[in-house]
Amino acid sequence: MSRWARMAVTMALCGGLTGCWSSAPAPGPVVAPAPKAQPPVQAAAVKPAAKKAAPKAAAAKTALAFPDAGPDEVLLAGSDGPNVEVVGPAPRFDDADRLTVESGNPAAGSQLLAVQVATAPAGAPRAGVKLPDGFTAEPAYGYANDGYPLRIRCNKDQSLMAFVPAGVARVGANDGPMEAAPEFVAFTDPFYMDVTEVTIRQFNQYRDELRDQKKRSPTPPVNESAGDSHPALGIPWGDAKNYCRWAGKDLPTEAEFEKAGRGSEGFRAPWGNGRPLWGRPRTPSTITAVGQYRGDISPFGIHDLAGNAREWVEDYFTPGHQEAVQTATLRTLTNWTGPRRAAIGTQRVIKGNGPDWALWHRSGADMSQRLPDVGFRGVLRIKPDTGDDATKKAT
Repeated sequence: MSRWARMAVTMALCGGLTGCWSSAPAPGPVVAPAPKAQPPVQAAAVKPAAKKAAPKAAAAKTALAFPDAGPDEVLLAGSDGPNVEVVGPAPRFDDADRLTVESGNPAAGSQLLAVQVATAPAGAPRAGVKLPDGFTAEPAYGYANDGYPLRIRCNKDQSLMAFVPAGVARVGANDGPMEAAPEFVAFTDPFYMDVTEVTIRQFNQYRDELRDQKKRSPTPPVNESAGDSHPALGIPWGDAKNYCRWAGKDLPTEAEFEKAGRGSEGFRAPWGNGRPLWGRPRTPSTITAVGQYRGDISPFGIHDLAGNAREWVEDYFTPGHQEAVQTATLRTLTNWTGPRRAAIGTQRVIKGNGPDWALWHRSGADMSQRLPDVGFRGVLRIKPDTGDDATKKAT
């Protein structure tokens, strides 16, 4: 972890805004990285927007100096609303290098002491870690401690993919809705997941290539007119699966989906266990261009797992996780792919958009349905022992 990431930052916040903070990526405010031309390190005090219909308040001119730090160690605070972000400097700025003041508490005083800022692991490339053909490392994002690049690029559809390390996934909830109970744990090998849902542009690229090859091309997304950067919706499960195969990926399992969204700690939502804070109104039925809500970013930097489009996953649907729990009494669940058959017909699991944004919410739909709010994203599974140029199929 770099020196600036360990540095404590104290800011005077106008209007008595202080309170809880989170190292999860933040909603709403747009914050610029610190320019090199600025004097050595300053943390800007920010005045939140006025409550009445007045022009947005400008950032306060007050600043606190940190003379022992260099200009590349500046942490800036910025806000265009009631929430405040603290972010790291360029060029090593990433969504993970962000701290957020999530709520105000006038009774607690007017200072925020930021004692920790999350940052990417300071790993390095390791010999023997080789990506499958068709995927390229993005070195600017850094490497995990075991040598895997934190971000890779799929050459076929140009999607950015985030690394999710091996480990335990918590799936479901004992105190959640009936279809999400009981909770179970499963071990997942390392994998990469698309940072955003497959977009209309990407899906139409796939359709165009199939037409050029005189192959059957799937019907266009039902929201094709929404714009290239919106998630491709109304795609039947089979067409989503075929797209992933074309790109060298696969659909995620339910365990992988929850691991990617809930993180290694098994949070209820991508941002943790608290309530969400959006920069603008959002409901579970709100669908926008991908990656628009900065609060909906998982600990691994993956967008829109709680909201935006609901998403197909690999598993057959049954109303509950009884089969997983029963199987777990006989053996460790490793790369669990779900029940062996659907409870009804060919229903598959759809994840996301629960009424309280919790990642354990799920529903089932026949795999042939073209649902107007359902999209998908892909995963790439890696052999954990060698990092060979072959994906490891879930078993």
